[in-house]
Amino acid sequence: MDLNISNPLFLVAFIPIAVIILLTLRKTNKEQIKHIKAISLIRFIVFTLIILSLSQPTILLSQQHEKVVFVVDRSASMKFHERDIQQLLTRSLAEKDVNDEYSIVSVGAEAAIESSMTKNHTDVDFRTEIQADDSNLEKGIELGASLFSGGQKGRIVLFTDGYETEGNVAREIELLEKKGVEVDIISFPPIRTTDVALTKLSVPHTSYLGENTSVQIQVDSTIDTTTRLRIQLNSETIIDEEIELQSGINEFMFTNLIEEEGYHLFEAEIFQPQDTISENNRQMAVSYSKGEPNVLIVEGKQDESINLYNALSAAQIDTKVVSPDYIPSTLSSLLEYETVIFANVSGTDVSQAKMDLIEVAVKEYGKGFIMTGGESSFGLGGYFETSIEQLLPVSMDIKGKKEIPSLALMIVVDRSGSMQGQKLDLAKEAAARTVSLLREQDYLGVIAFDDQPWEIVKTAPIKDKKAVEEKIRTISGGGGTNIYPALEEAYDQMLGNAAKRKHIILLTDGQSAVNGNYSALIQKGLEENITLSTVAIGRDSDRFLLQALAEEGTGRYYDVMDATVIPSILSRETVMATKTYIEDQPFYPTITRYAIEGLASTFGNGIPQMNAYIAVSEKDKAQTILISEKDDPILSVWQYGLGRTVAFTSDVTGKWSGHWPSWDKWSDFWVRTINWTFPNAEASTFQMDIKREGSQVEVNLLASEPILEPLIATVTKNDGSKVDATIQPVRPGEYKVKFQGEQGIHFIQLSKQSEDVQSSIFHAGFALGYSEEFIIPLKEANLFKEKQPMSSEELTKSPESIFRPLEKKLQDEISIQSSLLVVAFLLFLVELTIRRFGVPQWKVKLSKWLTWEKVKEKRKVTTSNGKKQDIYSVKEKSVHEKDEGKTRQPKQVPVPKGKDKNNVPKEERSSQMDRLLSAKKKRR
Repeated sequence: MDLNISNPLFLVAFIPIAVIILLTLRKTNKEQIKHIKAISLIRFIVFTLIILSLSQPTILLSQQHEKVVFVVDRSASMKFHERDIQQLLTRSLAEKDVNDEYSIVSVGAEAAIESSMTKNHTDVDFRTEIQADDSNLEKGIELGASLFSGGQKGRIVLFTDGYETEGNVAREIELLEKKGVEVDIISFPPIRTTDVALTKLSVPHTSYLGENTSVQIQVDSTIDTTTRLRIQLNSETIIDEEIELQSGINEFMFTNLIEEEGYHLFEAEIFQPQDTISENNRQMAVSYSKGEPNVLIVEGKQDESINLYNALSAAQIDTKVVSPDYIPSTLSSLLEYETVIFANVSGTDVSQAKMDLIEVAVKEYGKGFIMTGGESSFGLGGYFETSIEQLLPVSMDIKGKKEIPSLALMIVVDRSGSMQGQKLDLAKEAAARTVSLLREQDYLGVIAFDDQPWEIVKTAPIKDKKAVEEKIRTISGGGGTNIYPALEEAYDQMLGNAAKRKHIILLTDGQSAVNGNYSALIQKGLEENITLSTVAIGRDSDRFLLQALAEEGTGRYYDVMDATVIPSILSRETVMATKTYIEDQPFYPTITRYAIEGLASTFGNGIPQMNAYIAVSEKDKAQTILISEKDDPILSVWQYGLGRTVAFTSDVTGKWSGHWPSWDKWSDFWVRTINWTFPNAEASTFQMDIKREGSQVEVNLLASEPILEPLIATVTKNDGSKVDATIQPVRPGEYKVKFQGEQGIHFIQLSKQSEDVQSSIFHAGFALGYSEEFIIPLKEANLFKEKQPMSSEELTKSPESIFRPLEKKLQDEISIQSSLLVVAFLLFLVELTIRRFGVPQWKVKLSKWLTWEKVKEKRKVTTSNGKKQDIYSVKEKSVHEKDEGKTRQPKQVPVPKGKDKNNVPKEERSSQMDRLLSAKKKRR
């Protein structure tokens, strides 16, 4: 047993304590010396105990058993060794002592505990799901070391092939061994199975139109074989041929003519029937070529944007027209266009993911966006509280809500089992979002149904919007599907309602178990102007029934495959029910300012008449160029992030815009407006170098000239989702951008902040390939160079060596800090008692207990002849036991005549007193 002190510096406090006690004793007179000595001794002991407790003392007791943590590398490169490891663990555990403890940790990209520290020998089975794309052995060793609780030490046994894609396991092992933790490494050789790996796809970061750009391919093969290679450019195959491979590294070079500007996504893939690792068969690369700006027009109906397309084509602007289904779904495809125009596109035809992607392209990459009016645009299109509304300079809410006729809206939501999950969550959120579109005097009712209707919100004016929203969000999943009772309940609540406009919205993804007389129900409702719209969600819904109900109820039918459009549908239906968003009185727009360069000359000779527009509200910081007679925005612009957006609330067909399409300045108006939205990036050139270690990515950027303003870096995946990134200046003009990345296409955007304006100066795309975990190993693992391992064959021969005694015996540390404090407290109470009652009283009482004398004890014993006889024995007994509780009177000693009780003559005592009084007077 040893004593260990963690904070020995506290022991220095003994010096001032000893000095104080010595000074106290020196200044104490002889009459008090015994009393003070006792107190000082106790105080010294109390202070000693407190000082020792502050130094955190522990008692080290040697352990009689071993503790071992097995850390198993379960990354992709080790998957062929898992069964061997299980067998080795089973054999080693069979050889352990009964009291030996062990734990098992699995490690890949992250570490997880398979079994906590235990003495029981159970079957070894890896049940934890591990991300095998990377191997971070350092995390596994760290987690394993944490299982030695209370400062205990033990042994960590690492099963690995020695290859790590991130972390520094050698450094961690060195630190642990310095702390007394032993680390054994059981090595497994890399298995070079039949594998063909596409290790490199390289293209120039930038290219030019009409240039033959080079495409470099590198393939690593373990065998001589023939393999099929396919290379695609923006999802179109440009190369598809057989290539001859030799064992080892093979390099190939191809060329491709660049015919379009924008980002070019190259994808290369190899196909080998004998291949055993498919994860390393594909690589990607990105190149960018700048040319004339491209514009993408998305039209709600065919040929609806023909007037706009002709205007841009006349100005030689490269323009492409698509339907909403063909809006790009990846950032690389969307960034090919400088500006995107929505021409009367309904929000119910655009998924939330595509809306979010457009918002990222505008805000983070400086692209432009324009929305034009029509019956399916702005508020009527269901864009309320979407990312498209966020980027526009106008909001879908309108002024003068008091002029809107009263509305009674009933939402009937399917809550059956098939709706649970995303569909029901979106339906609830959409219904809650609808509350914001209604006024307090409007009526709202919500019914959820499964095999029976459930009233969630009773049809009544909305007095507390937050309370109503909370009720809607409490809808939970249920059982079957029965539409008719719920629809009947909705009509019953709407009949007799005082609102001028009454509308029911039915959402379901299933087929009703029981049918009813829907026609009679709807006809009765139409007599009181109750309309019905239906939403069929998914392939399993009864589309024929729902479409027939909407047609008969004079509403709209929605066939939904993407549940994310549900919020847009409900907001569009709410707005359509009022039918007051369309202002259809002919008027002449009024110019308020010229926020777009050149519009002064365009409007110099007057502005044509308009027939109609959609009412919207101008946002703060937006600039409205044209307004209506009611001061509603007709043309508004603003900057959103790095991009610029425009809202034109009339249409481009001529139905609403009147004589505008035939106006001689029509083309000039749109060319100037669209040119204003084009990105205004500064021509800054950067050299880009990408380094990757596991999931940690570092992009080194070197500018052609120093940049004085602070830079902002944005990194985005190809699906539009942002990645947390940091930018660090290294020296003037040189920067490092760091982020956690994964396989796939990424884009980086650099912008500088000057005053309140943020401007783009550089953007580029790059690809991150598959993890190094899938690369065919060609050299010895670095870990085995740092520390000599034990092979799996050696462990097989001596499985008991795992639980061998440690070189430095394990010890349990037991803290005695609290015990010392308890003793110090008790002694402090003793010290207080002595100071209060003094030492002599304790001394007298103690002497009584320690005074002993011999007394006789009488007892009866049986003799050999069977008679009882009294026997007296002698034992020691204390005085207080002898007296049996009686008060012992002191012995009276007679005092001699003429003397005092101390046997001193009275005359001598009187003389002594006189001398003392005389000496006292002299001192005075």
